[in-house]
Amino acid sequence: MTAHAAANPFVTISWPNPPAASRASPRFDDDASLLAGLRARDRRALAAAADRFGSAMTRVAYLHLGDAHAAEDAAQDALLAAWDAARRTGVDTRIWPWLLGVLMNVCRKQLRTIARRRRREHVAHERLQSTRDRDAD
Repeated sequence: MTAHAAANPFVTISWPNPPAASRASPRFDDDASLLAGLRARDRRALAAAADRFGSAMTRVAYLHLGDAHAAEDAAQDALLAAWDAARRTGVDTRIWPWLLGVLMNVCRKQLRTIARRRRREHVAHERLQSTRDRDAD
């Protein structure tokens, strides 16, 4: 890893390429066809969405979460959630704003999970400390 890569986490973030057999086909070049492919649960549409938006989604998630690995997980989770939710979208839905909304929901969920985990750890630490204090008396 270069010094520049260490200073800039975006240098090291990469989106995994789909296998050659599932590469995005040209028919998913516009939002309408991509959304139609996602609605039909076409894996090539999911690969096209990952190719087209995955890197930007990872960067946005990094800005909210502050952790490169969590950002990659959030972007992947958001794409899968979008794939599941595509059937519930309108016909003329603009895909980038919609994906950002899905991504923000995933990021908020991750932040809530992190906060809950920290609260539990803090409570457990306080209980352990009070137990130690009682045992010392």
